[in-house]
This record gives sequence, structure tokens and C-alpha cells, in this order.
Amino acid sequence: MDSKGEESKMSYPNIFFMIDNFEEVFCDMTVGEGEMVCVELVASDKSNTFQGVVFQGSIRYEALKKVYDNRISWR
Repeated sequence: MDSKGEESKMSYPNIFFMIDNFEEVFCDMTVGEGEMVCVELVASDKSNTFQGVVFQGSIRYEALKKVYDNRISWR
């Protein structure tokens, strides 16, 4: 690359990850009314010399329950 572009444009990377066994990963977690689940996704390089937080988020119990109830009603 010989020169820098005319302008900067912020973009958020597309991050995808899979959980092989959702029930096994979250089986010990309990969430009640008025509580929320917080998630922090950390990525590291192959040699584990650099780590960085790539995502932080949370979801309220009420939103989780709504999704769960909708999935149960689809069956």
C-alpha cells in the first residue's frame, strides 16, 4: 500500500462463533426476574501473547423468557 485513503470509515467486524452444546455450557446458570445475563467475548492470537475484548453485551431476563416461551410454542 503506497498511500492512505482520503477518509476514515469506522466499521465493526463480523464475528461468528458456535456453541456446540448450549445446554452443557449454560446448565448451571439461573436467571430470575429483574436479572440479566452479561457476556464478554475475548479473542487472543495463536501464541496467546495478545488478548482483547471484542464484544460485551447483556440481555434481560424478560427478553430471554420471551424467546424461550416462543420456542416452546413452536414445538
